[in-house]
Amino acid sequence: PRLHGGGPRARRPCVPGERCSARFMPAPRRPECGGLAGEGCQGPRLQARQQIRLALIDVAATRIFASGSAGFGPADHSEQRLEESLDKEIRVVGSDASVFLVDVELACMAAWLRRALEKHGTDEKIRVPLPRVVLCSVFKYCRWYRKKTSNVIPLPLRGDTCEACGASAWDQAFVRNMEKALFWKVFVAAEYLEIPGLSSLCFAACRLSTLGRSTEQVKWEYNMTTDDLTPEEEADIATMWADLRRQETSEFAGVAVFMHQFAASGKRVGIDVWESSVVPHVQEFIANTMRRTLKPKSFRQASWRALVSADWRKLIEAPADIRQDPFIVFAAMEASSGLAFRHATEALRSDRNCALWASELGG
Repeated sequence: PRLHGGGPRARRPCVPGERCSARFMPAPRRPECGGLAGEGCQGPRLQARQQIRLALIDVAATRIFASGSAGFGPADHSEQRLEESLDKEIRVVGSDASVFLVDVELACMAAWLRRALEKHGTDEKIRVPLPRVVLCSVFKYCRWYRKKTSNVIPLPLRGDTCEACGASAWDQAFVRNMEKALFWKVFVAAEYLEIPGLSSLCFAACRLSTLGRSTEQVKWEYNMTTDDLTPEEEADIATMWADLRRQETSEFAGVAVFMHQFAASGKRVGIDVWESSVVPHVQEFIANTMRRTLKPKSFRQASWRALVSADWRKLIEAPADIRQDPFIVFAAMEASSGLAFRHATEALRSDRNCALWASELGG
């Protein structure tokens, strides 16, 4: 019988019916080895992985105990303190140094602000990377729903109008009276500050604005250019999308423009909408690269990004210049859990931060 390699527990052959020394589990009855088929005789490699996992668990446990989380250490009374000071006013400072006085109850409608208050308290200024005009609209929505239940529109959308989808008359007037540029910035702010009702309202309004419209109408409404997109390539993209999603070309144009406009608005406001890595310097590399390579008016870039986000393997079929575009390659990497990294250009594959992110994603 074959012996397991390495370790003091692997000095005798596995006996069928006993616990396998390599995996510490009942071994199936195999005449040549008691380990699992294809895995039981990995020996040192498997044990090394187990040691790494145990070390990571130890590190995580140490941090939990030290921070007082998970019921250990001193109790956290921050939430109780907030409940006791709901009527107290706090100062919210925007990116343009504008100051808003809002009470704690209103601020807590945004999960991001609530966490900031729990961390810093109600006496410190809360700085938000959003300009005054955007915060005015956000707080207007919060004031309306302060004493009401915020209307979160369910997904998928249930109709072809905001009213049919569950939006109130006030909701419809709120989004209808905003300029298009401000609307997208408010949408980004709602996602950043984590206000579910406002976020779902903006999504529904955006999605319904492209419903039933042709590709040309969508491109004209959002001023998207097709100077770098040939009719043949546009037809190929539409065909691949239809085969993939079984949707019409107009649906594809709406999805592509929606994703691109959201990213472009985040860039204009200064909000990082590409929170993909937990490693600070890797996240900074991703965000800077995405902002630098984003082409807000390019319908070609928007189309390929939407396509590879739906099926990252379409990157393999893309033209060479598309496979050299980090904005599109990063979208494919995120959609593929890092597997698309092998199809990136040599410059990206040789970048340490890009390789670390691919590894973090699981590629």
